[in-house]
Amino acid sequence: MRREAELVRSNRVLFMCDRDLPADIELPDIDIAVVIRQLTGDGVERALAEELSRAAGTSLQWFQRVARAARRPSPQPDWHAAFSNRDVRRAWLMRSWTTARSGDTVAFQSLVGKPFEDVADRLQQAARSADPIFSNVGPVWSVLSPAEYWDHVKTQLTEADLRALERIVQDILGAVDPALDLPAEERWLAAIRGKSRAHSRELRRGLATTLALIGTRGETTPLDSGLIGGPWVTRVLSALFTRANADENGQLWASLTDVMPLLAEAAPDVFLQALDIAIAHPGTLMSQLFTDNLGGPLATSSPHTGLLWALEVTAWLPKHYGQSINELAGLAQIDPGGRLSNRPFGTLKDILRPGLPRRWSAVRSACQACTRS
Repeated sequence: MRREAELVRSNRVLFMCDRDLPADIELPDIDIAVVIRQLTGDGVERALAEELSRAAGTSLQWFQRVARAARRPSPQPDWHAAFSNRDVRRAWLMRSWTTARSGDTVAFQSLVGKPFEDVADRLQQAARSADPIFSNVGPVWSVLSPAEYWDHVKTQLTEADLRALERIVQDILGAVDPALDLPAEERWLAAIRGKSRAHSRELRRGLATTLALIGTRGETTPLDSGLIGGPWVTRVLSALFTRANADENGQLWASLTDVMPLLAEAAPDVFLQALDIAIAHPGTLMSQLFTDNLGGPLATSSPHTGLLWALEVTAWLPKHYGQSINELAGLAQIDPGGRLSNRPFGTLKDILRPGLPRRWSAVRSACQACTRS
C-alpha cells in the first residue's frame, strides 16, 4: 500500500493507524496560516477558514466535525456523555498534571477522591479514543483544547465538584514557593537546596487555566449546581488575593506570579482591586517583588515580570484599561530598578502608544495618574 501510495503523484493518500499499531510515517504539524490561505483561496469565508484551521491543528476528527457543523447540525461527539462520570470530570478540572510528582498525585486524589492508579484505565480510554479528551506523554497528562469541552462540562458540574476544586486551588496556588526562603542570589539553586515546589508547573498552570475558562466562558452561565461560573471564580480568587495581601512578607504575591496572567484573565476586577491594596500597603508589598537587583550574575529572574504580563492582559480590556494604567504607574513609582529590561515604566510606555486602540478618556485619566506619580 505504501509503495502504491508513493506512485500517486496527483493526490495525497493518508493512512490512519490506531495508536497501538506500528507506523513509520510521521506527519509534521499542520501550519495553520497555510491552511487558512488554502481555504480562503478556495472560497471559504475567512472566519470559517480560521475555525477549520484550528480544528485541523487539533485532530482530523475535530476538523471533520467542524466541517460538518458548517453544513448541518453536528452530531454529538463520542465523549458527550463522558463527563457524567465524576472521575473524568474532575480530572478534566485539573487540566494538567504529572504522575512523576508526588504533590500532583496527592492533589489528584484530593480532587478526584481516588488514587490515580484506580482511575488510570478509564483515563487511558479517554486518551486513546479516536476523539480523545486527554493527552498522555510519559508521566504528563493534559486536557486537549479545554475550551472546546466547556459546553459539555458545564451541564455536569456539581456543587461538590466546585467545592473540591476550590479546596485544591487554595492549597496549591496559595502555597508559598519554598525557594523564597533562600537569599535572592541563591534562588536559582532551589532544586539543589531542596527548596522546590511540591506541585509541578503543569498542575499550577492547569488549575489557573481552568479558573480562567470558568471565569470567562461561564461569566453569566448558570452551572448545573445552580452557581454562576463568573461569581464563583470571583469568590475563590478574592479569598486567594486576600491571603496574599495579609502576608506581610509579600511571599504569596511573589509565589503567584507564574500564574498571574491567567488569574488576571479569570477575574480582572478582583486582581486589580487586590493589586491596588497591595501597592498602597504601608510596607508596600509589591516592592518585594523586584529582586533582579539583589542577586549575583546568575540571578536575573524577578517575580515582578509575571505581574507586568498580567497587567498587559487587563489593559486590553476597555473596562479595565484605566485602572491597569494606574497600577502600572504605582509600580513604576516603587520600582528600585534592576538588570532586567522588563520594567513597569517600559510596559506603561508601550501600552500608551497612540497607535493602539484605546479609549481616549482612559488615556487622559491614565496620564493624569502618571503626572501625579
